Amino acid sequence: MTAKRFSHKPAPPEPPCPNEVAHTPCPTGYLQWWSWVERMNRTHDQAVCEGCGRWAIWYPRPTGAMATCWGCGEAKVDPAKFGDDDELLCQRCQDEREAQCIASQKARAAARLARTWADAT
Repeated sequence: MTAKRFSHKPAPPEPPCPNEVAHTPCPTGYLQWWSWVERMNRTHDQAVCEGCGRWAIWYPRPTGAMATCWGCGEAKVDPAKFGDDDELLCQRCQDEREAQCIASQKARAAARLARTWADAT
């Protein structure tokens, strides 16, 4: 019995957006795009393009306006209180992240202790 080979056909190219002039230019590289989005999220909000339905339009957030928490996406945070390399997280998300880190550290310490105990016996 021979195995069937599955071939994945490339997706057809998307039709051009009739409202493309309103799209905000962005980098095309994966890492460059994510870095750009993190910077834009601090000072801009997004809108859906009516031509293609994508979140491709960025507009400046008014001075002093709050940004959406990157963790839960619900709470609002003040980007001015965060450094350039900090994630925009509300207090609840920061507490959850810290609890996860503590639990992970405890698990690693327990595994290390178990290995040490196994080596000693």
